[in-house]
Order: sequence, then C-alpha cells, then structure tokens
Amino acid sequence: SVRGRAYESVIKDEYLSGLHAGYMEYFNHHPELRIVIVDVNRINFADREDDYRFMEELITRQYPAGITRI
Repeated sequence: SVRGRAYESVIKDEYLSGLHAGYMEYFNHHPELRIVIVDVNRINFADREDDYRFMEELITRQYPAGITRI
C-alpha cells in the first residue's frame, strides 16, 4: 500500500468487497445522483504534481447524472 498504515493492512478483502458492493447498490438505486469513480491505481496525487492537477481538474468538472467511470 502506498499509504502504508499498519491498521489498513489488517482490513480483510471480504470487508472491502462488501463495502464496495453496498456503495454500488446504493448508487445504482439513485440514478439521479452524480457519481464519479476514479481508478487511482496508477495515480499518485500526493507525490506527483501532474496527478494532483489531473485530480483537481476532475473534481471541478460538471458530470451528468448517473455513474461516470474515469
């Protein structure tokens, strides 16, 4: 983990999967919401200025209702 916090290393995958599923179920039942899901696996906005600017630009955009994946 980039963050490397010890307490995060003990969080079980099953818990995270359940959390993800719960959020997605909620989002899918509320299509009027504007949801933006950003894959940050290759983004390091804490250490890379370009990534930070990219994230900054993403959060200032206008998005349509529904789920937008980036």
